Amino acid sequence: MLKQCAAVLMLCALMYTPVLAEDGSKIEVYDYTQRMTFINAPFIQNGEIYLPLRETLNFFGLEDIRYSPENGGAVSIHAGEFFYSLTIGSKEISIVSPVQYSLQKTQPNLRNAPIIINNLTYAPNEFFAKMRFSSRALLKDFAVCTNLCAESAIDEIFAVRIWADALYYRDGRPRYDIMTETLKSAFIAEQRRKANNGEWYYNIGVSSPYLIYYDIRIDADKTAEITYHLSDSGGGWYDLSENLAFEKSGGSTLVSAAEESHVVY
Repeated sequence: MLKQCAAVLMLCALMYTPVLAEDGSKIEVYDYTQRMTFINAPFIQNGEIYLPLRETLNFFGLEDIRYSPENGGAVSIHAGEFFYSLTIGSKEISIVSPVQYSLQKTQPNLRNAPIIINNLTYAPNEFFAKMRFSSRALLKDFAVCTNLCAESAIDEIFAVRIWADALYYRDGRPRYDIMTETLKSAFIAEQRRKANNGEWYYNIGVSSPYLIYYDIRIDADKTAEITYHLSDSGGGWYDLSENLAFEKSGGSTLVSAAEESHVVY
């Protein structure tokens, strides 16, 4: 009996052993507060987080995934009203909705192509972000991050996701709702400065370059770094980094500070 209990405990420990990035941070995927337990480890390559395609989509309840080796390694995914296709080794993807569109919805190429490791298809984080942003019903509570914090940082992770999503939709109201009073005052002052007419508005961001996807990193002190990956009509890529700090107030996790810096390449 003791041996059986020890075996069960060892199995549980193996199942929940975090997947580590090169810097020692844990690569974590969440569906709201539920953390994904990986059978096939994610990894970072060329600065991109790669996730096992089928395993990750299955975790979110998506089962209709078809691989066609005879068609150059094409992978097709049927999710709700959308059809997604990608090809191993290719940066091109397509997203088609027969309900909303009569033609294929054009997408900028991926920065990094899907690859096969040990006969398993891995897709970059960017692909899952494109799925999520193409329909708010798909992967709506999806979050992926690298986490250096030893304890749970789920509240910070989802505050960051609200903050970052707001830039994609260019709507500052969700950000405003999770700001401290001090940061709200600074936000209003900055919006008034931009409007230059005494008024202030919730709209944020610019039309170009536009947000494609983002990465989240939680540091040991529970501060966060968001790396926004943006593109423009000419195919250029830009990275915008933003650091967030948090405060607890009345059981809520609020953003107390936000600082941006640009890296262009």
